[in-house]
Amino acid sequence: MKNGNEKNISTDNSKRVFYIMPFVLLIILTGLYLGFSAIYTQEYTFCFYDSDFKLPIKDAIIEITVLNDDESPVNYLCSNDGCFSLKTSERSIKFMVETPYYHSDTIVRTLNKFNRTENVRLKIDDYAVMIHYFSNSNVKDWIKRRENLDQMLSDSAKIFQVSNGTVGMEIYNKWEFINKLTLPAHSLRNIEVIDSKYKDGKITHLRFTQNEENE
Repeated sequence: MKNGNEKNISTDNSKRVFYIMPFVLLIILTGLYLGFSAIYTQEYTFCFYDSDFKLPIKDAIIEITVLNDDESPVNYLCSNDGCFSLKTSERSIKFMVETPYYHSDTIVRTLNKFNRTENVRLKIDDYAVMIHYFSNSNVKDWIKRRENLDQMLSDSAKIFQVSNGTVGMEIYNKWEFINKLTLPAHSLRNIEVIDSKYKDGKITHLRFTQNEENE
């Protein structure tokens, strides 16, 4: 027959096992979760193409914002080949893509681990390209050019010139910008569009910088 000390030891061991088991199970479950995550995590690559010319968009600033449920957005910057990669175990992905001279877009894709590279086509921003062209070419028919700009820009457009290397910024309304872009005495030259926003088919917001190296 067991004496009192043996009973106490047995009771203490039972209590110890009772308290330790939840932690052991937690460690086991965590290990299984990490193991399965490692198995199902894959690297996916997205490359961006011009929808008209079917050519890769290279050497451009292409910003990616990955939108995750219940998490803050995660930002990426494409490499010079116009591609970005990320590792995930999710079954789908949603991200915003923004780049000068192309319309911003929100992309939603179901991920396929057997095809982990995908091409995404972006539609060119004709107005942004035209503004860039206007600022880099000689004005021959400035009346026609002013008419074009009038059609492209909203009457309430806000236009910002960002200075390279400084925190300075110039703000123009529609006609101030048109005058500076078309009149020789107030010319803006070598414009590089940073981003633009639209409403009802017209530019409502435009940010640009002036490339001084080519002036």
